[in-house]
Amino acid sequence: MDPSHDICQLGTQADLPPRPSQPHLVIIEGAERPWQSPTITIAQIRALARWDVRQAVVEVDLETSTETTPDTTRAVTLRPGAEFARKIRFTEGLG
Repeated sequence: MDPSHDICQLGTQADLPPRPSQPHLVIIEGAERPWQSPTITIAQIRALARWDVRQAVVEVDLETSTETTPDTTRAVTLRPGAEFARKIRFTEGLG
């Protein structure tokens, strides 16, 4: 038997499965939701938030309060200090 695989021997490591990584947090309109991947698509954000597929999504940088509209065809890399929100359009009211 190969001594590097003998867990009874001091100073050797057993073949252990990799530890599951800590989930990333996706903040959607103030609610933190766990996510297992470092990237997420706009479609996945909409599904996670239970928004309509036609709903526009914006990424908000919480440090600078700037908003950007992510590309819907590419995955977004999750990073600390970012939140996602619905894009709300204001129209002129009656009266």
